[in-house]
Amino acid sequence: MAQGRPEGDFREIRRSAPRRPSDGGSGGETHAQRCHREGHRTAVKSIPGIGPTLGSVLVAEIGEQHQVRSAPNLTCWAGLTPKHHESDTHVHRGRITKEGSRLVRRAAIESVKNIPAGSVVGLLRERVADRRGRNIGSVAAARRQLEFVFYALRDGHVRALEHQPRVA
Repeated sequence: MAQGRPEGDFREIRRSAPRRPSDGGSGGETHAQRCHREGHRTAVKSIPGIGPTLGSVLVAEIGEQHQVRSAPNLTCWAGLTPKHHESDTHVHRGRITKEGSRLVRRAAIESVKNIPAGSVVGLLRERVADRRGRNIGSVAAARRQLEFVFYALRDGHVRALEHQPRVA
């Protein structure tokens, strides 16, 4: 790892990742499959806060996760759900689990840091941050952001973002 860079830099991880076959058809991928994948990338990049780099990271890491059946399963796989301790009627929710894909978790949190407060995810981040603190607000917003990514990968668009929230 180069000196002066923080551990886990996206560029360093991308360089060390195994190379995929080129899009020239040598990987056995059909034209329809490439177009389908490109449509998902475009849908993910249309989510506020996710640009070309974070969109590519999320699509590459999540990929075609057929074992992820729902949006809550994706957030759990990324390690953004709280720990849950329960005994009889006492329930304690602790810190996030941090299990699963570290890269997806970091990309999701990074994507919500600079979102304007007028967006769906920005409103959630600000509302939770006012009550619980800035970092907890960012994690809550990152969970919502990953739910949007799940729907973009599954459906090719995110219906929840089609209607802007009413600002009171």
